[in-house]
Amino acid sequence: MGMYTELNFNSELKKDTPENIITILKCMIDGSFYEDELPDHNFFKTNRWDWMLQSDSYYFDAKTESKLVKEEGKIYLRIQCNLKNYDREIEEFLDWIMPYCDKEVGDYLGHSRYEESEEPTLIYKEKDKTYTKKDLKPKLEWIGQEVKFRDTGEIRTITDLSKVADYDWEITCDCNYVFKLENFSFVCEWVKYE
Repeated sequence: MGMYTELNFNSELKKDTPENIITILKCMIDGSFYEDELPDHNFFKTNRWDWMLQSDSYYFDAKTESKLVKEEGKIYLRIQCNLKNYDREIEEFLDWIMPYCDKEVGDYLGHSRYEESEEPTLIYKEKDKTYTKKDLKPKLEWIGQEVKFRDTGEIRTITDLSKVADYDWEITCDCNYVFKLENFSFVCEWVKYE
């Protein structure tokens, strides 16, 4: 039977997003057939790419509602769907769409959540790619590196990395400030990573 994973995702698209990308998204949302050549990306090699944004089940409370919204010359992509993510359709979709999202590094874009999971996986913008908790792996070389806090501009040094669960890590700075690895790009940036 298989388990479902929900995806909730929202982003404004860049003004220079190619028309074929917009057309592909429209086809994925309304179920029409895309007749032109597909981009060369692994997403389009998955079995359910063309109807994933319409996919729904009774396992999640909200009804699937994916759409492109045009407002005041801007285009917004709003996705709420759930599907059997066997071919990593969600991860591949995020990798494909990320370069067209008009967001800054560290901006929150949404979340995905596996049917049997209590915790969602948060999705952030990071250098034209999304990273989930499972993708992020801290390195021992991070200890001693300086980071700049985005909200205050304060520069601090990483003093410790602690694994608190399978994919959860905590980062400690010399000011005794501790934050989760999944929030790293949201909280701070490298001053100069060597």
